[in-house]
Amino acid sequence: MTTTTDLTATRADWLRRFNRVIANRLAGRFAGRVIYAAVLHTGRCSGRAYLTPVVAVPAPGGFIIPLPYGPGTDWRLNVQAAGGCRLRWRGREFELTTPRLVGPEEAVPHFPRWLYPLLRFTRIYLRIDLAPGPDGPADPQALPEGEPGLLLSREERLAGALLLAALVGLAGWLITGRSRARR
Repeated sequence: MTTTTDLTATRADWLRRFNRVIANRLAGRFAGRVIYAAVLHTGRCSGRAYLTPVVAVPAPGGFIIPLPYGPGTDWRLNVQAAGGCRLRWRGREFELTTPRLVGPEEAVPHFPRWLYPLLRFTRIYLRIDLAPGPDGPADPQALPEGEPGLLLSREERLAGALLLAALVGLAGWLITGRSRARR
C-alpha cells in the first residue's frame, strides 16, 4: 500500500528531476541578475564544474538561499563538502565560505516582503558568508542600483518572477502533499 508520505516523496523527487533537467535551464537565463543568482560549485565526486540557478538575497556578511527541496540537494551537498562556492549575483561574482543551515526565523526577514507567501513552505535555508579578500569581504548590500546585472527589460523581470512563483508554489504543493489524493 502506498502512503501519503510515499506519494509526497515521489512528487518531490519528480520535481527535483524536472527542475534539474528543464526549469534550471530556463532559470539559467536570469541567473546572476535581480533575485536569481547562480551558484558555481564543483561536484564532490565527479570534480565537474556546475552552475545552479537559485534565489539568493544579501544578508549582513553574506547571502541566504532558500532550500525548498530540503538540505539534501546535490548542489548544497557539493557546497558543504567544498566549504564554499562562488555566487554570481547582480552581475558580480562573490567568493563564499562557511555554509550552514538556518531556519526561517533567521532567514525570511532578509527577503523582500512580496516573496513571503512563496517562502511559507520552505523550512530550511543556506546561510553562507563572504570570503575575506585582500581588502576584506565585498559587501553585496552596497551594490549600486545601476549595476549592469540589473538592466533587465520589464518582460524579463516579469517572466523571472512568474517562473519563480510557479516553481516555488509547485514545490510547496508537491512536497506538502496538498493534492486531491489526500482528501
